[in-house]
Amino acid sequence: MAEQNSIKSINMGYIDLATINNTTFTAVTNALVPEACFTLSLVNDSNLSFQVSYDGVNAHEVMIANSQFQIGSSLIGDHARFPKGTIIAIKGTPGVGYFYFGGYYL
Repeated sequence: MAEQNSIKSINMGYIDLATINNTTFTAVTNALVPEACFTLSLVNDSNLSFQVSYDGVNAHEVMIANSQFQIGSSLIGDHARFPKGTIIAIKGTPGVGYFYFGGYYL
């Protein structure tokens, strides 16, 4: 019998910041969150700041240069989650470095 209520992780998404622009949001590789995650982890491995979108249209976060943060619920169970299919996209000045994201679900 499989372990129930164990935490699993999604495959990491990433984007080379040389490929982004200031005009439109660029979707990250593996941009669609494949499961309903209770936490997303975002990492900016560059000296650039840029905007993050969870729908590919609107700005929802600003990632400061060389930063990381987690967003979501610390409560596990039937609590708030990012919906399956949430898109991760970014917009900003092109530069050197990468943006990464991961997520956790039950």
